[in-house]
Amino acid sequence: MKTSYLLLALLIFSSSKIIAQWDGNSSTLNNLVTTASNGSAITVSDKYGGAIRVWENNKSIFIQRKTVGGIVGWNDVTNPVMLFQDAASNAVGIADMIVDGDGGVYISWVNHVTATTADLYLQHIGSNGQKSWNANGIKINPAGAVVCTEGKLCLSNDGVMIVWGTEKLDPTVPSPDSNRLYIQKYNLDGIVSWPAAATPVSIAAGLKFWPVLAADSSNGIYVSFTDTRNSARAPDGTYNNFDLFMQHFSPDGQRLWSDSDVVISNQPFHQTSYNDYAPTSVGNRPSMLTDDLGNVIILYENNMDDFFPDNEFLEAQRLNFSGAHMWSNAVKADVLRGNKIYLQSAPDGNNGLVMCWKNIQGAATVYAQRITSAGTLPWNSNAIAINSPIENDFFLSDISMVANDAGEYVVTWLMDTSSVNFQPTQYLKAQKFNNDGLLKWPYPGVLISTVDGDNPNIPQLVKSLDTSILFTWKCARGINAALVDNNGSLRNQPVINITAIASGNWNDPSIWAGNTVPAPGANITITQNIAVNTNIICNSITVQPPATLTVNPGSMVTIFNN
Repeated sequence: MKTSYLLLALLIFSSSKIIAQWDGNSSTLNNLVTTASNGSAITVSDKYGGAIRVWENNKSIFIQRKTVGGIVGWNDVTNPVMLFQDAASNAVGIADMIVDGDGGVYISWVNHVTATTADLYLQHIGSNGQKSWNANGIKINPAGAVVCTEGKLCLSNDGVMIVWGTEKLDPTVPSPDSNRLYIQKYNLDGIVSWPAAATPVSIAAGLKFWPVLAADSSNGIYVSFTDTRNSARAPDGTYNNFDLFMQHFSPDGQRLWSDSDVVISNQPFHQTSYNDYAPTSVGNRPSMLTDDLGNVIILYENNMDDFFPDNEFLEAQRLNFSGAHMWSNAVKADVLRGNKIYLQSAPDGNNGLVMCWKNIQGAATVYAQRITSAGTLPWNSNAIAINSPIENDFFLSDISMVANDAGEYVVTWLMDTSSVNFQPTQYLKAQKFNNDGLLKWPYPGVLISTVDGDNPNIPQLVKSLDTSILFTWKCARGINAALVDNNGSLRNQPVINITAIASGNWNDPSIWAGNTVPAPGANITITQNIAVNTNIICNSITVQPPATLTVNPGSMVTIFNN
């Protein structure tokens, strides 16, 4: 077996880079991601236990990385990476962000140049925080498109796929003008991969909008969308029947299913892609997941009458690679009708899924449900309540949910601290539950942020290392973060400096001062000959010659501050 040697020279660090830490007190400034944020945001994992968050601030978009060690990865909290800025714009809005699989992200956004025109852009940010393509990104707009929106992204093995709409659509009163969805793929260099400048997602009649994407098992993509082909347009421009369809594309852009698409649901009135109507943030709310067998499960809204969108069921269907329905009937996630918002979902580890949502009726109670691969509901048919119904959230704030590596799920929500409507102070709470629907933390949840007047909102979670969860949220001080351990407590981890005092393997506690293997995010000093046989993550490594650090094949060393 060949052995590779990684010899690291003495590294010099600025003090602003190594004083960051995890503070178990969320009221301090030590966990801030940035000191300025006043718009929507999306957060994704950085692959190494940390998070990457993008947000709007006036007519600009910024991005920052928070590492698993509590380090601000790019610049500092007062100077995040500026993704885009147009001071003359009418407005700038984030569309989507996904991980690239290598510590970076793909991001799409919309620049509303005027009140009636909008341009869509795409950019790649590497793990070092640097832009990979044009300084202002790649403009997606096809020729003649006055308004270009949506900008939903899906990762492929050699690039990214993007689906967009050619006109903005009001969620409740569709425009009488023609709306279409298009798809294109860009390679790692930001170059168009498919021959056509813009491939229609569907060539069937009717308007197409609200796309939802999921990667298939062969580097292709599933695209579901809401459709008006079976609806007549009323004189006021509205439609009385939305239906739900899906199409499947190969990695080279070929439409794999019938030109008339595959129907998901075409019952009377409205069946729609899951789309939030409450006006708060853009967020990652996956309503379509691919299982380990290459099949796809889609969640959607079914409005059985004309009280759209306030009286609905949340339903699910499973399709195989060829587009055949795998459940004879759609599965209702619960039997309670009502306006369900902020849908979150995650694989259950057994080719089914677990979901959370907030029900506007009933003081905005947070519910959870599991659907198995067979389309059954192993929990209560009415779903389970995660928070206390007496904890009101008058602002209808976002929720966020993420799965850990132990078949468990953590969900976070906001709780008003007063029974009086529209009080300004809220607290951030969280709960963990498992695949059996059992709550794991004390009821009615643990407190994450209890800072009076801080007004936390847009909370978003990512899975960190082991079973810990990294929280980020907007607040009066900017964007804050916390690393929450398996027991629901906020991690209190100051900067750790640790030295190797004997030669040996990295994961042997006896070679380290303090007889403890370094935790992720530590500053490491190597004074002996150390062999790495596992993946390690640290803030810095200083190798003092003649000592060596040997990284054996199959192992990886990730250094945040280098």
